[in-house]
Amino acid sequence: MTDDPTWTYEADFTDPIDRIRARIGDTDEDDPLLYDEEIEAAYDEAESVIDGALLAARWAAARLARSYDRKIGKMSMSHSQRHAQMLQTIESLKDEIREASSTWSVPSSIGTVSDVSNYPRVWEHSDA
Repeated sequence: MTDDPTWTYEADFTDPIDRIRARIGDTDEDDPLLYDEEIEAAYDEAESVIDGALLAARWAAARLARSYDRKIGKMSMSHSQRHAQMLQTIESLKDEIREASSTWSVPSSIGTVSDVSNYPRVWEHSDA
């Protein structure tokens, strides 16, 4: 017998679950997208908040894709719009990851690539 899944959000940004929820917009307890256990699994698999948010957003998008738009009288619920918004969130997270990885730079104290005198011996080119 397993415990019932849980959903929590307390805006505690020291907690990876809350940070991931905030990144994917899953902060409304009346309209949850993913359970805590799903977000924990995404975080564990990805090993970082940003990558965990990307994985969680993909899971949420897959869930939203299965839902359909409904209209009863004057009331309507647009799941396709929510799905499109989650796809935009995924693209935004991917851009953030790309940007973070492309801004990595070699500290200036190491020198330039052409300055081979600063390379450790194991990096030196050898035809031997």
